[in-house]
Amino acid sequence: MGIILYELVSGAPPFMGETLPRVCGLVLQSEPPPLASRRPDVPPELAAIVMHCLAKSPEHRFQNIAGLAVALQNLAGRYGRASIEADLDAYRG
Repeated sequence: MGIILYELVSGAPPFMGETLPRVCGLVLQSEPPPLASRRPDVPPELAAIVMHCLAKSPEHRFQNIAGLAVALQNLAGRYGRASIEADLDAYRG
């Protein structure tokens, strides 16, 4: 999810290489460029959420989509927050 968000916000994937093995190597061994280096106008809160999604260690990432939704909730407008709340209610069952 972090790679998709990064590309949606910045217009480019966080890892680029000429071959698939090169890209895989970058994913495993390199940190992605800070989102602000590609889009300085992105709110720091959003950049932090996206970079959190890209953490190398799974325990340092959001544990599920609900955690990501909660983190994004403060950045959403009124209708977005209402939609997130409805989705979270459905997720919780």
